[in-house]
Amino acid sequence: MRHHRNRFALERLEPRDVPAAQFAAVGSDAGDIGRAQLVDTETGTPRYSVFPFGTDFTGGVSVAAGDVNGDGVTDLIAAPGAGGGPVVKVFDGVTGVELYNQLVFDASFRGGVYVAAGDTNLDGKAEIIAGAGEGGGPAVTVIDGGTGAVASSFFAYGDGFRGGVRVAAGDVDGDGRADVIAGAGPGGAPHVRAVSVAAGGRELASFLAYDAAFAGGVFVAAGDLDADGRTDIVTGTGAGGGPLVNSFRGDGTAFDSFVIGDGSSRAGVRVGVVHRGYTADIATVVPGAGVGRFTPTGEPTDASGLTGNGWVSGPAEATPDAALLWNQVALRAVAADATPAPAAARALAMLHIAVFESANVIVRRYESYSFTPGSPDDADPEAAALLAGEQVLSGLFPEQATEFVRIRNARLALIPDGTAKDGGLQTGAQEAEFLLFIRGFDGSAEAGSVPFTPGTNPGDWRPTPPDNAPFLLPGWGNVSTFAIGSAAVFRPNGPPEVSSLEYAAELNAVQQLGRIDSSTRTADQTQQALFWAGGAGASAVTQDVVRRENLDLLDSARAFALVAMAAADAAIVAWDSKLTFARWRPITAVREAGGDDNPGTTADPTWTPLLATPNHPDYISDTAAVTAAGAAVLTALFGEGYAFRAYSPALPGVTRSFAGFADAAAEAAQSGVSGGVQFPSSAADGLAAGEAVGGVVVGTKLRPLA
Repeated sequence: MRHHRNRFALERLEPRDVPAAQFAAVGSDAGDIGRAQLVDTETGTPRYSVFPFGTDFTGGVSVAAGDVNGDGVTDLIAAPGAGGGPVVKVFDGVTGVELYNQLVFDASFRGGVYVAAGDTNLDGKAEIIAGAGEGGGPAVTVIDGGTGAVASSFFAYGDGFRGGVRVAAGDVDGDGRADVIAGAGPGGAPHVRAVSVAAGGRELASFLAYDAAFAGGVFVAAGDLDADGRTDIVTGTGAGGGPLVNSFRGDGTAFDSFVIGDGSSRAGVRVGVVHRGYTADIATVVPGAGVGRFTPTGEPTDASGLTGNGWVSGPAEATPDAALLWNQVALRAVAADATPAPAAARALAMLHIAVFESANVIVRRYESYSFTPGSPDDADPEAAALLAGEQVLSGLFPEQATEFVRIRNARLALIPDGTAKDGGLQTGAQEAEFLLFIRGFDGSAEAGSVPFTPGTNPGDWRPTPPDNAPFLLPGWGNVSTFAIGSAAVFRPNGPPEVSSLEYAAELNAVQQLGRIDSSTRTADQTQQALFWAGGAGASAVTQDVVRRENLDLLDSARAFALVAMAAADAAIVAWDSKLTFARWRPITAVREAGGDDNPGTTADPTWTPLLATPNHPDYISDTAAVTAAGAAVLTALFGEGYAFRAYSPALPGVTRSFAGFADAAAEAAQSGVSGGVQFPSSAADGLAAGEAVGGVVVGTKLRPLA
């Protein structure tokens, strides 16, 4: 239910005067005119100011920041304090136009509303999270950023509690989706909870932020404070508490604490997270004492870019640069298009080469991918990358072009008009045009029409149940590679002969481990199989690393381009082997083992694997090859022993931890065996081929200039 009766006053809107930056929402305290602003966290320059509930409202305005409409720009979310109706409004980050006017609780409630924002469902649009203020039950409502519908609602604490609930959002469990973080209002213990909306309300953390006797309530914020790729929780005391700021891991483990000033204030402290690049700082508001900005360890830093006396709140994740943004958009585009995996890898490689070239031809720190005509003097690399990304994606997915243009235009509006911007646009256009042209003759359009006749002999691939679909893109191995020359150079020697002892051992292993009702497969092996089959991959890992390393645009673009090229070429290598050897899948091998002339195998006509069998031959594993190629690149760029966590789009609430990129690739390779869709030799040889491909890509392409 949306309401549009209350008008708001727009004080100031200069959408082209502010350069691309990190923004935060700033709200007013009770007693002041109810203003909300979106400000540049470095300069303090307002992108705009609004009076969401009219100039007569003085109950305070709580605020949040997040990309609600999915255009890559932080939007402003505002809600009234005590005395106002339970309405949340969202204002476009570019124009200041009202996007949402949403009733979130019973219309008669007047206790105020606390707000947060975060993408809880991986659709690229932040959900609006509302918590009831004092006097109401601890109700939390989550509004879908894409549809405006209620996605979830629950009580954060017992329904008899009347202190209200303060809210924040961040990816506490590392599954790629924002979770709801709740802080109890006054009247109870300073209880903080983290809840996964995506996992059906599963509790992720529950702890006391301060002494159990303190009953002034607790404010909460979220962000990755220590650049480990995991969201941390920040707390501040409510009224009556000293200005003590505590920081906790996502599981509730305390890891830092500091006091503001001399600690004598008893007005409490409101907290938020703001960004400088991808680095998070803690913003504070001590009523009566103003705004502060601190490093995660409590060192004061320049707070002149923050204004206001009520609330300061940035998004839990920093606004992405053009390379990271287009990667996120491209992953959604291939999912919406149901693009086959090798074609999706090609699309990502084309996208990221164009984005890299557009920035690099201006900044000139690395070797070019190919001949480039150069760029105008002083061209803006961000503008170039934004246009190049949109043009490539629009060329590849024309039915989604309107969305790509919308995102491009929103981000370009943050760049001041002038010759630098114009030069960047010219550069981006020419790089995209060149890339689309040279890849227009790479053989990908013909890959699906290459003739293939399934064999009937033992070991020959044929369509598999339940769909019995034909060989997917049988000619993809003939597609021109991006960086490695001939795919055939990386072709392994082939799988074991069907009559061999080695083959029998492999079949027996996958027959026992990979069956749907296996008694030998562990719960962790089952999770591995589902995890990697569900879309976990190198792009999401690269996103995490780019943020953690606080890379600038060009280095970010280079990392994505190298990983994408390696993945695309590894897929071509895998398909070259698939067509060359055309080896059957385990489901066929087990069910037809009675005719394989191998005394070491036993047929099971009803055998069914854990995972659905892909409609292309087994050897070599493309999952193994692609993940190994990406891992080789990331290891070369960021080193061995780079610990990280990964998530899978298909498994909300699940993350897997790795001690290095190669460890993740090894697990991905094994996952197909555990899932019953690959032979061990397919996984092992795919892993080796992918590692070799990645090594060539990172060793020969986009190298630093001497």
